[in-house]
Amino acid sequence: MLFAASAMKEYTNTISVSHLSASSRSYLNPEALMLDIETTGLSAAHHFIYCIGCSWVQEDFVTIKLFFAENEQEEPQILALFADLVKSFSEIITFNGTTFDLPFLRKRFSHHQMQDPMNGATRWQLKRLSTYASRLYKNN
Repeated sequence: MLFAASAMKEYTNTISVSHLSASSRSYLNPEALMLDIETTGLSAAHHFIYCIGCSWVQEDFVTIKLFFAENEQEEPQILALFADLVKSFSEIITFNGTTFDLPFLRKRFSHHQMQDPMNGATRWQLKRLSTYASRLYKNN
Protein backbone atom coordinates (compact mmCIF):
# COMPACT_ATOMS: atom_id res chain seq x y z
CA MET A 1 0.00 0.00 0.00
CA LEU A 2 1.51 3.36 -1.02
CA PHE A 3 0.96 6.59 0.86
CA ALA A 4 1.81 10.20 0.03
CA ALA A 5 4.40 11.93 2.19
CA SER A 6 2.85 13.22 5.38
CA ALA A 7 3.46 14.23 8.96
CA MET A 8 2.41 10.82 10.36
CA LYS A 9 4.77 9.97 13.21
CA GLU A 10 6.01 6.74 14.72
CA TYR A 11 7.84 6.64 18.05
CA THR A 12 9.62 3.63 19.53
CA ASN A 13 11.27 3.18 22.93
CA THR A 14 12.81 0.05 24.42
CA ILE A 15 13.09 -0.49 28.17
CA SER A 16 15.17 -3.16 29.85
CA VAL A 17 13.40 -5.47 32.28
CA SER A 18 16.52 -7.45 33.15
CA HIS A 19 16.45 -5.92 36.64
CA LEU A 20 13.17 -7.71 37.40
CA SER A 21 13.27 -10.99 39.26
CA ALA A 22 12.88 -14.19 37.26
CA SER A 23 9.45 -14.74 38.82
CA SER A 24 8.31 -11.25 37.77
CA ARG A 25 9.64 -11.73 34.24
CA SER A 26 7.74 -15.02 34.01
CA TYR A 27 4.51 -12.99 33.80
CA LEU A 28 5.72 -11.16 30.69
CA ASN A 29 4.33 -12.99 27.68
CA PRO A 30 6.27 -12.62 24.40
CA GLU A 31 3.20 -13.81 22.45
CA ALA A 32 1.10 -10.84 23.68
CA LEU A 33 0.73 -7.36 22.25
CA MET A 34 -0.57 -4.74 24.68
CA LEU A 35 -2.77 -2.25 22.84
CA ASP A 36 -4.52 1.06 23.43
CA ILE A 37 -6.01 3.54 20.98
CA GLU A 38 -6.86 7.22 21.21
CA THR A 39 -9.67 8.60 19.08
CA THR A 40 -11.27 11.93 18.25
CA GLY A 41 -14.61 10.69 19.62
CA LEU A 42 -16.62 7.66 20.62
CA SER A 43 -18.25 6.83 17.27
CA ALA A 44 -16.13 4.97 14.71
CA ALA A 45 -18.61 6.12 12.06
CA HIS A 46 -17.86 9.81 12.69
CA HIS A 47 -14.42 9.90 14.33
CA PHE A 48 -10.95 8.54 13.63
CA ILE A 49 -8.00 7.01 15.45
CA TYR A 50 -5.15 9.45 15.93
CA CYS A 51 -2.91 7.25 18.09
CA ILE A 52 -2.30 3.52 18.33
CA GLY A 53 -0.09 2.57 21.25
CA CYS A 54 1.46 -0.90 21.47
CA SER A 55 3.95 -2.62 23.70
CA TRP A 56 5.42 -6.10 23.80
CA VAL A 57 8.14 -8.14 25.44
CA GLN A 58 11.17 -9.44 23.60
CA GLU A 59 13.80 -11.22 25.67
CA ASP A 60 14.80 -8.80 28.48
CA PHE A 61 13.16 -5.74 26.91
CA VAL A 62 9.73 -4.14 26.62
CA THR A 63 9.24 -2.20 23.41
CA ILE A 64 6.74 0.65 23.29
CA LYS A 65 5.60 1.88 19.89
CA LEU A 66 3.22 4.74 19.16
CA PHE A 67 1.71 5.49 15.77
CA PHE A 68 0.33 9.06 15.44
CA ALA A 69 -1.93 10.39 12.68
CA GLU A 70 -1.87 14.18 12.40
CA ASN A 71 -5.23 14.11 10.57
CA GLU A 72 -7.88 11.70 9.30
CA GLN A 73 -6.13 11.27 5.95
CA GLU A 74 -3.17 9.68 7.77
CA GLU A 75 -5.30 7.13 9.62
CA PRO A 76 -4.86 4.42 6.94
CA GLN A 77 -1.09 4.73 7.37
CA ILE A 78 -1.17 4.03 11.08
CA LEU A 79 -3.69 1.23 10.56
CA ALA A 80 -1.36 -0.39 8.00
CA LEU A 81 1.63 -0.12 10.36
CA PHE A 82 -0.43 -1.58 13.18
CA ALA A 83 -1.68 -4.39 10.92
CA ASP A 84 1.90 -5.37 10.07
CA LEU A 85 2.83 -5.39 13.76
CA VAL A 86 -0.18 -7.23 15.22
CA LYS A 87 0.22 -10.19 12.85
CA SER A 88 3.29 -11.23 14.86
CA PHE A 89 1.28 -11.85 18.04
CA SER A 90 -1.22 -14.52 19.06
CA GLU A 91 -2.68 -12.53 21.98
CA ILE A 92 -3.93 -8.95 22.35
CA ILE A 93 -4.19 -7.34 25.77
CA THR A 94 -6.29 -4.19 26.25
CA PHE A 95 -7.93 -2.39 29.13
CA ASN A 96 -11.34 -1.87 27.53
CA GLY A 97 -10.74 -3.57 24.20
CA THR A 98 -13.75 -5.83 23.95
CA THR A 99 -16.23 -2.97 24.11
CA PHE A 100 -14.23 -0.09 22.62
CA ASP A 101 -10.72 -0.48 21.16
CA LEU A 102 -11.19 -3.62 19.06
CA PRO A 103 -14.65 -2.78 17.67
CA PHE A 104 -13.45 0.76 16.85
CA LEU A 105 -10.36 -0.60 15.09
CA ARG A 106 -12.43 -3.11 13.13
CA LYS A 107 -14.85 -0.42 11.96
CA ARG A 108 -11.98 1.85 10.90
CA PHE A 109 -10.28 -0.99 9.00
CA SER A 110 -13.59 -1.64 7.24
CA HIS A 111 -14.11 2.10 6.56
CA HIS A 112 -10.77 2.18 4.72
CA GLN A 113 -11.51 -1.18 3.01
CA MET A 114 -8.58 -2.80 4.78
CA GLN A 115 -8.51 -6.37 6.08
CA ASP A 116 -8.85 -6.83 9.85
CA PRO A 117 -5.51 -8.32 10.99
CA MET A 118 -6.75 -9.27 14.48
CA ASN A 119 -8.89 -12.28 13.56
CA GLY A 120 -7.85 -15.36 15.46
CA ALA A 121 -5.92 -13.56 18.20
CA THR A 122 -6.86 -14.36 21.78
CA ARG A 123 -8.08 -11.20 23.50
CA TRP A 124 -7.63 -10.29 27.16
CA GLN A 125 -9.45 -7.30 28.63
CA LEU A 126 -7.87 -6.01 31.83
CA LYS A 127 -10.96 -4.04 32.84
CA ARG A 128 -13.01 -7.21 32.97
CA LEU A 129 -10.26 -9.19 34.74
CA SER A 130 -9.68 -6.44 37.31
CA THR A 131 -13.42 -6.15 38.01
CA TYR A 132 -13.62 -9.91 38.51
CA ALA A 133 -10.56 -9.92 40.79
CA SER A 134 -11.97 -7.00 42.79
CA ARG A 135 -15.25 -8.86 43.34
CA LEU A 136 -13.38 -11.97 44.45
CA TYR A 137 -11.33 -9.92 46.88
CA LYS A 138 -14.42 -8.19 48.35
CA ASN A 139 -16.22 -11.52 48.79
CA ASN A 140 -13.35 -13.15 50.70
